[in-house]
Amino acid sequence: MSILREVAVNGIVLGVEDEGQGPALVLLHSGVTDSRMWDPQFGWLASSHRVVRWDHRGYRDTPHVPGPFSYAADVLAVLDALGIGKATLIGASMGGMMAIRVALEHPERIERLVLVGTNLYGYEPSPVVDVPPDLAAAYEKADKAEDFEAMMELDLQFWIAGIHRRPSDLDVAFITLSRDMLRSTYQPQNGSEPTDDETSDVDRIGELTMPVLVVVGEEDAPTIQRIGRLIAEKAPRAQFTSLANAAHSPSLEQAERFNEILAQWLEGTSN
Repeated sequence: MSILREVAVNGIVLGVEDEGQGPALVLLHSGVTDSRMWDPQFGWLASSHRVVRWDHRGYRDTPHVPGPFSYAADVLAVLDALGIGKATLIGASMGGMMAIRVALEHPERIERLVLVGTNLYGYEPSPVVDVPPDLAAAYEKADKAEDFEAMMELDLQFWIAGIHRRPSDLDVAFITLSRDMLRSTYQPQNGSEPTDDETSDVDRIGELTMPVLVVVGEEDAPTIQRIGRLIAEKAPRAQFTSLANAAHSPSLEQAERFNEILAQWLEGTSN
């Protein structure tokens, strides 16, 4: 049974779901979703693990608060508040960046890493360079007009469907949930100042000496593809897997196949 805990960390209260018993797995969602992206994994993993997830600042029911903060520091604070000494972090995109930062700064706290379509602090060029010119122009127009509905639909096209597919080509339930999660991300910053991107992790990937699973959807942005392969090449104990028929949310779009890969990897890397 899932327990919802109100955890006060670093000036904010997070609603943290905590379910199951056993080795701890912490699920960190992407920047274009919220914690619901892990629905196909949460209960399933909780049958054999202690599984934790929450909505990051500015997502769904979690507001931004004024002032500087670190997403990575929030992760550590949640671990401390729940009495978790060591965990496997499973992070998607922005959540993957958080996981990498925590693993680099506090490797003694991290058992393993699963990085799904991850980005990387300090990696250049930005994924924005992968946007086709017509889509980039539409983004710029929507941004200037503060047309958040239009921006959401553009994000749905680029991140959720991928540039080679259309949202209308994909499963209706998947697109409906993805659109709803995207809508929840458009919250005012309210003077919040994330500090994680002030330093780069690009040259430190070789320090990730724990087992690392890298999963990338074949329809994801080229920069995300390159980052995934960079991590797989530089991290000493990394495994790289590419999932067909998936873009930036392979764990949701191809949940059954993703779960098979994850289960096999978790079993193969367990102590």
